[in-house]
Amino acid sequence: MYLWDANILKAFADAGADGHANVLAHAQRVGWEHLALPVPVCAEVLEGRLKYLHGAFQRGPTHYPPAFTRLEATLQLVTQFPIVSFDDAALTILQQRSLFLQPIGRTDRLMASIALAGGHVLVTRNVAHFRFISNLRFENWIDDPCP
Repeated sequence: MYLWDANILKAFADAGADGHANVLAHAQRVGWEHLALPVPVCAEVLEGRLKYLHGAFQRGPTHYPPAFTRLEATLQLVTQFPIVSFDDAALTILQQRSLFLQPIGRTDRLMASIALAGGHVLVTRNVAHFRFISNLRFENWIDDPCP
């Protein structure tokens, strides 16, 4: 399974985004049935939408419709894909501190743990965040041309 980071999901969702065509080409190459989202990515994108909605609540009712529209669009986007859970196997990997000796953000650690636990390939533009993690397979579908 190929697990998408939020930056890949955003490039996929926005036809005008840098790398959109490349992401589509790679997805066609591997097959749409082999794509999934790690649950921390879903949490990250939904958290962003909820913050936007909270801001709309503070600004007033005229700001509600676009905020809810964006939230609905994000929910529809993430539910197009299978979601890969953070399970006990991922927790065991996360707790192996020797894998995460370099500074790395929490969401990146969680995604890497899920990918390692399931033998998945992590698809991200932020390859520098993951280069030091042993045995983690990753690809950059935004910048790397599709073979």
